[in-house]
Amino acid sequence: KRTDAQIKSKQKRLEKELEKAKAEPVEAEYEVRFSIEHRKKAGKRFLEVSDVTKSYEGRTLFKNVNFTVMHGEKIAITGPNGSGKTTLLK
Repeated sequence: KRTDAQIKSKQKRLEKELEKAKAEPVEAEYEVRFSIEHRKKAGKRFLEVSDVTKSYEGRTLFKNVNFTVMHGEKIAITGPNGSGKTTLLK
């Protein structure tokens, strides 16, 4: 019986912690739309990015970024934490 009470007490405590930890879903601050039409390979250029800038909470992550990825190329995006690597890919 003592063990049952301990288990119930622990379960109740964990349920309260879960309730406190619940967070409201974050809404996207922007929406990006694009479409890619499937065609026969027309050229060597796979992706071209021109003059892309992103700021977040008053901090510029990157400004006027330009790059081209050619078909078949492998790329690596490196940098310190918080420098905007994932944001650039999004």
